[in-house]
Amino acid sequence: MNKNIIEIIEQAEDFPALPHVLIELFQLVNREDVALSSISMLISKDPSLSTRILKMVNSTYYNFQQPISNIHQAVSFLGLKVLRDIAVTVSMMNIFPGTQKDEYQHLFRRSLCAGITASLIADYVGRVDKSEAFLAALLQNIGSYIYLRYMGNEYIEVLNESRNSGIELPFIEKRYLQITNAQAGQIVAERWKLPRKTIMAIRYQYNIKLAYKKSLPKDVLQIIELAYLGGVAADFFTGWNKSFKRALFRTRVERLFKKGPAISEDILSSIPSLVNNMGFHTIIGKLDSYEEIKQQAENELVQKYTIFNKTYNRLRELEKAKEPASELDSFAAN
Repeated sequence: MNKNIIEIIEQAEDFPALPHVLIELFQLVNREDVALSSISMLISKDPSLSTRILKMVNSTYYNFQQPISNIHQAVSFLGLKVLRDIAVTVSMMNIFPGTQKDEYQHLFRRSLCAGITASLIADYVGRVDKSEAFLAALLQNIGSYIYLRYMGNEYIEVLNESRNSGIELPFIEKRYLQITNAQAGQIVAERWKLPRKTIMAIRYQYNIKLAYKKSLPKDVLQIIELAYLGGVAADFFTGWNKSFKRALFRTRVERLFKKGPAISEDILSSIPSLVNNMGFHTIIGKLDSYEEIKQQAENELVQKYTIFNKTYNRLRELEKAKEPASELDSFAAN
């Protein structure tokens, strides 16, 4: 893999430039007191998104008797959640090209898990802006989107090697791509002029210990921590090394709140229904329940233990097979 990754990122001008609209839309839809005008005004900030939404609303799928001419009409006729689904669908069409669709869906599923987890923990903390936490965690792996979009199968090979070897993704990325998706994501986030807290959360998502060694303000560190926890939980639900990720999440959450394991279990058990209730199952499929994920984690451990035992026993057999030969060699030497 000899592509100049920095150059690819710097030239990625066609990557969706205004994710803020979608993120704010997620937040507004979940509010009970949101006004229709707030939704229509938000979407109208992005003329390109508005045009694509109206095109889909006026398709034969919805079969309106007369054309819908503006976003406010669309919100009134379809409702907030349906319009949100349309907005996400038309936006994801740009992110999910025909090839590598499964990998994009996996990335988006992880993003949602991370964002929702960070937002939920912010609720528990009570003194952190849940919107900032959601944004930072949601966009954590934006570097992976960039890699997948512009490197395609080459990046899938990197992802597969990480999965198959059990080695954390940034180490594999560093080996083949020179920089990790966190570093790539920081470059993109800075070009998009995202909030500093979000940029720092992206940068330190794999190295939170380093973040605490930096002279960063407390409010920035809080967002980095919540986004990090969101990423750990997301990896538990959507990635590999599930048992380790669950243990890591529980340890850090219990340390954060200075309480027992009940709080981390409450948070983790809430994630699947929250993700599934957002209405993206037609794009990413439904997330398995917490109990199902825990069972997968146990199966993963059993599989690793079985492989370890087989390897150990095979090595013992080889060692025993060598012993007679060693004795003969010793006799011959004499």
